Amino acid sequence: MSSRTASIPQSASKQYHATNSPWEAKIGYYRAVRRGPFIFVSGTTAVDPFSSSPDAKVLHPGDAKAQAHVAFQQIIEAIQALGGRGAESIVRTKMFVQKQEDCGAVAEAFSEVLGKQNGSEVGCAATMIVVGGFVDKEMLVEIERDAMVHIAEQLFLFMENKNGMGSYKVFNAGVACVPTTKKTLRIVKKERPFAIKNLN
Repeated sequence: MSSRTASIPQSASKQYHATNSPWEAKIGYYRAVRRGPFIFVSGTTAVDPFSSSPDAKVLHPGDAKAQAHVAFQQIIEAIQALGGRGAESIVRTKMFVQKQEDCGAVAEAFSEVLGKQNGSEVGCAATMIVVGGFVDKEMLVEIERDAMVHIAEQLFLFMENKNGMGSYKVFNAGVACVPTTKKTLRIVKKERPFAIKNLN
């Protein structure tokens, strides 16, 4: 999937992820936004993710299940781009379906990606709604997802200040890097800021 995260200016409180979707460029929204441990993914369809053309085609016309799989994959990649694990990080899914007769096919796609058979760490709340249509008549399904990154999966860089307290910045999944008095980094696991005392 063609996407970008690092080149987008990030605010102090939010991180953004964008793709080549012509709708993102035209309307001015992002594919996904992260604030703290929460990731919110915009409604995603089966528009060709490798095309930035204003008339980018919808993939798999007439096949709601295949379109759902394209949307699911784009969403998972967006979640991973913002520090999530993927399907394991998803906590809520909303599926909007154009035709009632396609609900079963979309449900099958959901089950294949997020069904209980995928392991105890995969699972989320879900809603499916039949709608009147989408911005492109070839679109049969649109999917929104919310995800949450567990704090223990984040990488914090702690820096000792004059009060001996650790300040931090979120980087990625993993562990925490803590400066020692020898000006080297010591790897520790921590879920929140803590007082830095004896690190040697």
